Amino acid sequence: MYNIEKKLTDEQKQQYLMEYRQKQERTFRTGKIIVAVLAITNVIVGVANFIVMPFSFFSIVVLILEIIFSIALYCGVAWVRYLFVIVSAYQAFVSFMSIFELNSYGGVSAEWYLLFTAILVYNIAFVILLFVNRSVSEFLYGQRNG
Repeated sequence: MYNIEKKLTDEQKQQYLMEYRQKQERTFRTGKIIVAVLAITNVIVGVANFIVMPFSFFSIVVLILEIIFSIALYCGVAWVRYLFVIVSAYQAFVSFMSIFELNSYGGVSAEWYLLFTAILVYNIAFVILLFVNRSVSEFLYGQRNG
């Protein structure tokens, strides 16, 4: 490795360093966009649930918590990331089981199947993006460690 570094000119080293930094900046920007979209989507879903659910103290608390956790996720709070992954995985499981449960009832409309399938896909995408995506990891690491 030392011999390879010795053979590189200062200009080549600068070029490699600049390419590396540009790649890191793209990765960080992509992660920032993904996390922002996930956080905003979570707030939108929370508002939709608030509108659909009967007005109660519980629905207000849930909406406020979803907004706070979405902001904390964007700020890079590590445990919130794992909380979102666990909750989304659980919701995906419940949606998957609900699809099979609908089969036991006769005459269920296709809209219900479509709704639970959409919820399932959304939650699986949420888990994959938050837990597996390298850009998201880079962004959250940068947010957390400044």
